[in-house]
Amino acid sequence: MNAIVLLTDFGLADAYVAQMKGVLLSEAPDIPVVDLTHEVEPQNVAQASFLLATTLPHFPEGAVFCCVVDPGVGTDRRLVCAASRGRICLAPDNGLLSLVLEQDPNARTYDLTRFARRRPDTCATFHGRDIFAPLSARLARGSSPDSIGSRIDRNELVTLEPSRATADGDAVDCHVLHVDRFGNAILSLPVEPWNETLGAWPSVSLHGSEPGPAVRVSSYAELSRQSLVHVATYAELASGQAGILAGSQGFMEIAMNGVSAAQQLGLHPGGQIRLSSTSACGTGSK
Repeated sequence: MNAIVLLTDFGLADAYVAQMKGVLLSEAPDIPVVDLTHEVEPQNVAQASFLLATTLPHFPEGAVFCCVVDPGVGTDRRLVCAASRGRICLAPDNGLLSLVLEQDPNARTYDLTRFARRRPDTCATFHGRDIFAPLSARLARGSSPDSIGSRIDRNELVTLEPSRATADGDAVDCHVLHVDRFGNAILSLPVEPWNETLGAWPSVSLHGSEPGPAVRVSSYAELSRQSLVHVATYAELASGQAGILAGSQGFMEIAMNGVSAAQQLGLHPGGQIRLSSTSACGTGSK
Protein backbone atom coordinates (compact mmCIF):
# COMPACT_ATOMS: atom_id res chain seq x y z
CA MET A 1 0.00 0.00 0.00
CA ASN A 2 1.33 3.42 -0.95
CA ALA A 3 1.22 6.37 1.44
CA ILE A 4 2.91 9.76 1.53
CA VAL A 5 4.52 10.53 4.90
CA LEU A 6 5.38 14.14 5.72
CA LEU A 7 8.33 15.14 7.91
CA THR A 8 8.98 18.87 8.30
CA ASP A 9 10.06 21.60 10.71
CA PHE A 10 7.11 23.83 9.73
CA GLY A 11 5.05 23.47 12.89
CA LEU A 12 1.27 23.83 12.69
CA ALA A 13 0.76 27.52 13.46
CA ASP A 14 1.14 28.54 9.81
CA ALA A 15 -0.47 27.33 6.59
CA TYR A 16 2.64 25.64 5.17
CA VAL A 17 1.63 22.07 5.97
CA ALA A 18 -1.92 22.59 4.70
CA GLN A 19 -0.60 24.00 1.42
CA MET A 20 1.62 20.95 0.90
CA LYS A 21 -1.33 18.67 1.63
CA GLY A 22 -3.47 20.63 -0.81
CA VAL A 23 -0.96 19.92 -3.58
CA LEU A 24 -0.82 16.24 -2.63
CA LEU A 25 -4.61 15.92 -2.57
CA SER A 26 -4.79 17.57 -6.00
CA GLU A 27 -2.13 15.38 -7.60
CA ALA A 28 -2.62 12.08 -5.77
CA PRO A 29 -6.17 12.16 -4.38
CA ASP A 30 -6.38 8.42 -3.74
CA ILE A 31 -3.16 8.15 -1.74
CA PRO A 32 -3.32 8.69 2.04
CA VAL A 33 -1.14 11.40 3.55
CA VAL A 34 0.29 10.73 7.01
CA ASP A 35 2.06 13.20 9.30
CA LEU A 36 5.25 11.81 10.78
CA THR A 37 5.77 15.12 12.58
CA HIS A 38 5.99 18.81 11.79
CA GLU A 39 7.65 19.63 15.12
CA VAL A 40 11.29 19.06 14.21
CA GLU A 41 13.30 21.88 15.77
CA PRO A 42 13.75 24.57 13.09
CA GLN A 43 16.54 23.54 10.69
CA ASN A 44 17.62 20.61 12.90
CA VAL A 45 18.62 18.17 10.17
CA ALA A 46 20.11 15.65 12.61
CA GLN A 47 16.86 15.38 14.56
CA ALA A 48 14.93 14.88 11.32
CA SER A 49 17.38 12.18 10.27
CA PHE A 50 16.73 10.30 13.52
CA LEU A 51 12.94 10.57 13.26
CA LEU A 52 12.98 9.36 9.66
CA ALA A 53 15.23 6.36 10.32
CA THR A 54 13.28 5.17 13.35
CA THR A 55 9.88 5.54 11.68
CA LEU A 56 10.57 4.16 8.20
CA PRO A 57 10.51 0.43 9.14
CA HIS A 58 7.00 0.72 10.60
CA PHE A 59 5.39 1.75 7.31
CA PRO A 60 4.43 -0.68 4.55
CA GLU A 61 6.51 -1.05 1.43
CA GLY A 62 5.59 1.54 -1.17
CA ALA A 63 5.49 4.43 1.30
CA VAL A 64 7.06 7.70 0.15
CA PHE A 65 8.63 9.87 2.85
CA CYS A 66 8.60 13.56 1.91
CA CYS A 67 11.20 15.17 4.18
CA VAL A 68 11.46 18.96 4.19
CA VAL A 69 13.92 20.25 6.77
CA ASP A 70 15.78 22.42 4.33
CA PRO A 71 17.96 25.29 5.58
CA GLY A 72 19.43 25.57 2.05
CA VAL A 73 16.10 26.00 0.27
CA GLY A 74 16.46 27.98 -2.95
CA THR A 75 20.21 27.35 -3.24
CA ASP A 76 22.00 24.91 -5.52
CA ARG A 77 21.72 22.09 -2.98
CA ARG A 78 20.55 18.89 -4.64
CA LEU A 79 17.24 17.13 -4.34
CA VAL A 80 17.96 13.46 -3.60
CA CYS A 81 16.17 10.30 -2.66
CA ALA A 82 16.99 6.92 -1.20
CA ALA A 83 15.17 3.69 -2.02
CA SER A 84 15.46 1.69 1.19
CA ARG A 85 13.74 -1.56 2.12
CA GLY A 86 10.88 -0.96 -0.30
CA ARG A 87 10.27 2.65 0.76
CA ILE A 88 11.36 5.90 -0.86
CA CYS A 89 12.77 8.86 1.08
CA LEU A 90 12.85 12.23 -0.67
CA ALA A 91 14.95 14.97 0.92
CA PRO A 92 17.36 17.83 0.30
CA ASP A 93 20.98 16.75 0.11
CA ASN A 94 21.94 18.06 3.54
CA GLY A 95 22.53 14.91 5.57
CA LEU A 96 18.90 14.15 6.37
CA LEU A 97 19.22 10.67 4.85
CA SER A 98 22.36 9.84 6.87
CA LEU A 99 20.84 7.42 9.40
CA VAL A 100 18.66 5.67 6.81
CA LEU A 101 21.75 5.01 4.70
CA GLU A 102 23.80 3.96 7.73
CA GLN A 103 21.17 1.38 8.66
CA ASP A 104 20.71 0.05 5.12
CA PRO A 105 23.92 -0.70 3.21
CA ASN A 106 21.81 -1.82 0.23
CA ALA A 107 19.89 1.45 -0.18
CA ARG A 108 19.99 2.96 -3.67
CA THR A 109 20.43 6.72 -4.01
CA TYR A 110 19.37 9.12 -6.75
CA ASP A 111 19.79 12.74 -7.77
CA LEU A 112 16.37 14.11 -8.75
CA THR A 113 17.38 17.76 -9.03
CA ARG A 114 17.14 18.11 -12.81
CA PHE A 115 13.91 16.19 -13.02
CA ALA A 116 12.04 17.78 -10.14
CA ARG A 117 8.66 18.94 -11.34
CA ARG A 118 8.25 22.70 -10.92
CA ARG A 119 4.94 24.47 -10.78
CA PRO A 120 4.63 27.69 -12.80
CA ASP A 121 4.60 29.75 -9.61
CA THR A 122 7.54 28.00 -7.92
CA CYS A 123 8.79 30.02 -4.96
CA ALA A 124 12.49 29.93 -4.08
CA THR A 125 11.64 29.84 -0.37
CA PHE A 126 9.02 27.07 -0.43
CA HIS A 127 10.25 24.04 -2.33
CA GLY A 128 8.24 21.85 0.04
CA ARG A 129 5.00 22.92 -1.59
CA ASP A 130 6.20 23.62 -5.12
CA ILE A 131 8.71 20.80 -5.71
CA PHE A 132 8.76 18.18 -2.94
CA ALA A 133 4.98 17.71 -2.77
CA PRO A 134 4.34 17.22 -6.51
CA LEU A 135 7.39 15.00 -6.84
CA SER A 136 6.28 12.89 -3.86
CA ALA A 137 2.87 12.50 -5.49
CA ARG A 138 4.50 11.35 -8.70
CA LEU A 139 6.61 8.76 -6.87
CA ALA A 140 3.63 7.54 -4.85
CA ARG A 141 1.62 7.11 -8.05
CA GLY A 142 4.19 4.61 -9.22
CA SER A 143 6.97 6.46 -11.02
CA SER A 144 10.37 5.03 -10.15
CA PRO A 145 13.33 7.18 -9.14
CA ASP A 146 15.15 5.77 -12.19
CA SER A 147 12.54 7.29 -14.48
CA ILE A 148 12.77 10.71 -12.85
CA GLY A 149 16.42 11.10 -11.88
CA SER A 150 19.84 9.55 -12.15
CA ARG A 151 21.42 6.92 -9.90
CA ILE A 152 24.35 8.24 -7.87
CA ASP A 153 26.85 6.70 -5.48
CA ARG A 154 25.62 6.94 -1.89
CA ASN A 155 29.04 8.27 -0.88
CA GLU A 156 28.34 11.41 -2.91
CA LEU A 157 25.57 12.50 -0.55
CA VAL A 158 26.13 14.93 2.29
CA THR A 159 26.41 13.03 5.58
CA LEU A 160 26.11 14.06 9.20
CA GLU A 161 29.36 13.42 11.02
CA PRO A 162 27.96 12.86 14.53
CA SER A 163 25.79 9.89 13.57
CA ARG A 164 28.20 7.43 15.24
CA ALA A 165 29.52 7.08 18.76
CA THR A 166 33.23 6.79 19.56
CA ALA A 167 34.35 4.25 22.16
CA ASP A 168 37.51 4.77 24.20
CA GLY A 169 38.11 1.90 26.61
CA ASP A 170 35.52 2.06 29.39
CA ALA A 171 34.05 5.28 28.03
CA VAL A 172 32.06 6.36 25.01
CA ASP A 173 31.50 9.76 23.40
CA CYS A 174 28.09 10.17 21.83
CA HIS A 175 25.46 12.83 21.25
CA VAL A 176 21.78 13.41 21.83
CA LEU A 177 19.77 12.49 18.74
CA HIS A 178 16.40 13.61 20.04
CA VAL A 179 14.53 14.65 23.17
CA ASP A 180 10.96 13.35 23.26
CA ARG A 181 8.03 15.16 24.87
CA PHE A 182 8.62 13.31 28.14
CA GLY A 183 12.16 14.69 28.35
CA ASN A 184 13.91 11.41 27.59
CA ALA A 185 17.24 12.06 25.85
CA ILE A 186 17.76 9.53 23.07
CA LEU A 187 21.46 8.92 22.40
CA SER A 188 23.44 7.90 19.32
CA LEU A 189 24.04 4.51 20.93
CA PRO A 190 22.19 1.62 19.26
CA VAL A 191 20.63 -0.78 21.75
CA GLU A 192 22.76 -3.49 20.18
CA PRO A 193 25.46 -3.69 21.51
CA TRP A 194 25.30 -0.83 24.00
CA ASN A 195 22.56 -2.11 26.30
CA GLU A 196 24.64 -5.17 27.15
CA THR A 197 27.87 -3.17 27.32
CA LEU A 198 26.53 -0.51 29.68
CA GLY A 199 24.75 -3.13 31.76
CA ALA A 200 28.10 -4.79 32.44
CA TRP A 201 29.62 -1.60 33.85
CA PRO A 202 29.53 -1.26 37.68
CA SER A 203 27.82 2.09 37.23
CA VAL A 204 27.54 4.63 34.44
CA SER A 205 28.67 8.22 34.87
CA LEU A 206 27.51 11.07 32.66
CA HIS A 207 29.98 13.78 31.71
CA GLY A 208 29.82 16.90 29.62
CA SER A 209 31.85 16.55 26.45
CA GLU A 210 35.21 18.30 26.36
CA PRO A 211 35.19 21.03 25.08
CA GLY A 212 31.83 21.38 26.73
CA PRO A 213 29.58 24.06 25.21
CA ALA A 214 27.15 21.50 23.82
CA VAL A 215 25.79 20.39 27.20
CA ARG A 216 23.97 23.22 28.92
CA VAL A 217 24.39 22.83 32.67
CA SER A 218 25.58 25.24 35.33
CA SER A 219 29.04 23.70 35.36
CA TYR A 220 30.96 20.81 33.87
CA ALA A 221 31.81 19.59 37.36
CA GLU A 222 28.14 19.35 38.30
CA LEU A 223 27.32 17.11 35.35
CA SER A 224 30.44 15.00 35.75
CA ARG A 225 29.18 13.89 39.16
CA GLN A 226 25.92 12.51 37.73
CA SER A 227 25.49 8.76 38.03
CA LEU A 228 23.10 6.82 35.79
CA VAL A 229 21.46 3.59 36.89
CA HIS A 230 21.10 0.95 34.18
CA VAL A 231 17.46 -0.20 34.20
CA ALA A 232 14.93 -1.93 31.95
CA THR A 233 11.90 0.29 32.64
CA TYR A 234 11.26 3.88 33.71
CA ALA A 235 9.38 2.69 36.80
CA GLU A 236 12.55 1.11 38.22
CA LEU A 237 13.94 4.61 38.81
CA ALA A 238 13.25 6.30 42.11
CA SER A 239 11.84 9.82 42.10
CA GLY A 240 14.55 12.21 40.90
CA GLN A 241 16.92 9.38 39.97
CA ALA A 242 18.58 9.40 36.54
CA GLY A 243 19.01 6.22 34.55
CA ILE A 244 19.90 4.78 31.19
CA LEU A 245 17.89 2.11 29.38
CA ALA A 246 17.13 0.54 26.02
CA GLY A 247 14.50 2.73 24.38
CA SER A 248 11.69 1.78 22.02
CA GLN A 249 13.35 3.58 19.10
CA GLY A 250 16.34 1.23 19.03
CA PHE A 251 18.72 3.56 20.86
CA MET A 252 19.78 4.03 24.48
CA GLU A 253 17.97 6.73 26.45
CA ILE A 254 18.77 8.84 29.49
CA ALA A 255 15.60 9.20 31.54
CA MET A 256 14.25 10.22 34.93
CA ASN A 257 11.08 8.95 36.58
CA GLY A 258 8.31 11.54 36.44
CA VAL A 259 10.44 14.50 35.35
CA SER A 260 12.27 15.61 32.24
CA ALA A 261 15.82 14.26 32.20
CA ALA A 262 16.67 16.74 29.45
CA GLN A 263 15.63 19.71 31.58
CA GLN A 264 17.19 18.40 34.78
CA LEU A 265 20.51 17.53 33.14
CA GLY A 266 20.66 20.23 30.48
CA LEU A 267 20.58 17.84 27.52
CA HIS A 268 19.37 18.90 24.08
CA PRO A 269 19.38 17.53 20.51
CA GLY A 270 22.89 17.68 19.08
CA GLY A 271 24.52 18.02 22.50
CA GLN A 272 27.64 15.91 23.01
CA ILE A 273 28.20 13.85 26.14
CA ARG A 274 30.54 11.20 27.50
CA LEU A 275 29.49 8.09 29.38
CA SER A 276 32.06 6.21 31.42
CA SER A 277 32.26 3.27 33.76
CA THR A 278 32.88 4.20 37.37
CA SER A 279 36.01 2.07 37.20
CA ALA A 280 37.27 4.31 34.38
CA CYS A 281 36.61 7.61 36.15
CA GLY A 282 37.60 6.45 39.61
CA THR A 283 34.42 7.45 41.40
CA GLY A 284 31.73 5.49 43.15
CA SER A 285 28.05 5.62 42.34
CA LYS A 286 25.88 8.02 44.27
